[in-house]
Amino acid sequence: MRYFYGVYPKDRGLRAFLSLIRYVCQPDAIRYAHITVRGPYSRRLPKLQVLSLNCAIDPLHRMHLGEPDSFFEGTQNTVLLRVDAERLKDVWHKPDYPDSIAHITLYDGNSRAQALRVLNVVSSYCWDMNISTSELTVIEPKISDSDGFLSMTTDLHRAYAKFRLEADLPELGSVASMDFADRLAILRSMMEVSGLKKVAHGCHERIIA
Repeated sequence: MRYFYGVYPKDRGLRAFLSLIRYVCQPDAIRYAHITVRGPYSRRLPKLQVLSLNCAIDPLHRMHLGEPDSFFEGTQNTVLLRVDAERLKDVWHKPDYPDSIAHITLYDGNSRAQALRVLNVVSSYCWDMNISTSELTVIEPKISDSDGFLSMTTDLHRAYAKFRLEADLPELGSVASMDFADRLAILRSMMEVSGLKKVAHGCHERIIA
C-alpha cells in the first residue's frame, strides 16, 4: 500500500461540496476533496516527522483556489481545480510526479469524453476564492463501495440536502446506479444553486474561513 500526505479544505461546507462533485461524477472511486502534498511512501511517516512538517507550514497563509483545468495525457483523464499553494512549498515532495501542480481533483476516470463534459460544466463558473486548510495528514485511500462511503459521513448528506431544497434532485443514495448523463444533469443543477458566479458575470473573490 502506498501512502500520501496532504491537506483538506477546512471549511466543512466547501469540503463536502467538492467531495459531492467527485462522487456525482465518479461514484465508483470516492474520496474526500484534498490537496496531495507528499508521497508516495511505503509506510506511514513517524508522528514526529509529520509534526515537524506541519511546523514548517505558515498557519496564517490562506491558499487560493483557482480555475478548473485538466490532465489529459495517455489514459489519464483528470479534471481539477488549480490551487496556489505557496504556503506548502517548504513541505512539497512528490518525486514520482515532478511536473505536478497543487490541485483538487473533481474527476479522474477512464473516459476522456466524460472528463471533457465535466470540465465544460465546472469551467462555466468562477472558483476564485481563498481557502484555509487542515494540517498535513495522511490522505485516506479511495473507497470503491459508494454505500460504505455515504454511511461514513453526514457532511455529504447535509450538503446534498441543501441542494435538494433548491433543485429537483434524486436521493443521494440512488446516484451511483445512474448513467453518466443523469449524473451530469445533477452536477449542472448543483452548480446552478451553488452560489458561484457564472464566468460571464465576472469573478468576485470569496473568502472561506
